[in-house]
Amino acid sequence: MFHLCLRLFSAGILLFATVYPYSAVPERGASGEIILDMGSLVSSVAFSPDGTKVLTGSYDRTAKLWDAGTGDYLCTFAGHTSGVESVAYSPDGTKVLTGSNDKTAELWDAGTGDLLCTFAGHPFGVASVAFSPDGTQVLTGSGDKTAKLWDAGTGQVILTFSGHTDWVRSVAFSPDGTKVLTGSDIARLWDVTTGNLIRTFRTGGGVFSVAFSPDGTIVLTGNYDRTAKLYDAGTGQVILSISGHKDWVVSVAFSPDGTKVLTGSNDKTAKLWDAETGKVIRTFTEHTGTVMSVAFSPDGKRILTGSGDGTARIWDISDLVSPTSNVSEYILYQ
Repeated sequence: MFHLCLRLFSAGILLFATVYPYSAVPERGASGEIILDMGSLVSSVAFSPDGTKVLTGSYDRTAKLWDAGTGDYLCTFAGHTSGVESVAYSPDGTKVLTGSNDKTAELWDAGTGDLLCTFAGHPFGVASVAFSPDGTQVLTGSGDKTAKLWDAGTGQVILTFSGHTDWVRSVAFSPDGTKVLTGSDIARLWDVTTGNLIRTFRTGGGVFSVAFSPDGTIVLTGNYDRTAKLYDAGTGQVILSISGHKDWVVSVAFSPDGTKVLTGSNDKTAKLWDAETGKVIRTFTEHTGTVMSVAFSPDGKRILTGSGDGTARIWDISDLVSPTSNVSEYILYQ
């Protein structure tokens, strides 16, 4: 069976999910890396707030939880009827949020795997999900060209953010929870209380991924034009344009201290950059498919990448001091 990735299919990239034999027992690769033999395309990845677990979303219609230190499989969140496009951890680490091509987002107990709430209201697939900083609200972006704000306790819609002309592929809350950011044809910043548009960030092409800096003063976008761009969140002015990928930049993340940027691309690489100078620190070339999702651990010492090649990889960058430094990795076959 083949599934098309919602975020990339809308932009003209055709991705197919490869199915791998399942094994919950981690194996060691030739380089000492931990390999988990799992399922299919890894669409989204996240660290738990304490950094001890890794969450992956996949086109086998599930999200899975792993031990971030050993790569051991912990549990599966199963209930969606189509591929999982996006995953997120609640700020307190007690809940998991998933968004799917089945047009819903689902809230799960991170400890038991029990389904707590279903957010239904989008007429098209849910491409991106996020928690508010206090965990009381949920944000979803969809193929219906809107984003929706939901009450995390009741599952009721609070606001709908309308105005994009393409699928909303990425959503994020500001660190103080007063604003939301959406990525689509352009990036837009909204007031979370009124739903009013505050400003737009024009990239010269469509936007795949958005993120805030830890202090909320900078907006980061991953774009069709093969760049990542940093904007002043207050003025909308471009601060820095980061170039170096050979294809679309599909995923972006800020390091916890705001000094580095991580990007994933359709060129099958991830890159670590200096957020001030835009210079590349390290290129990760081991994936054989689009790098769909990237994340930093809470302490900034590890990075996580998820790919269309069916793997998620945990990289230890704690002793990364130059572009040629050794970087160890764990490989998770989703």
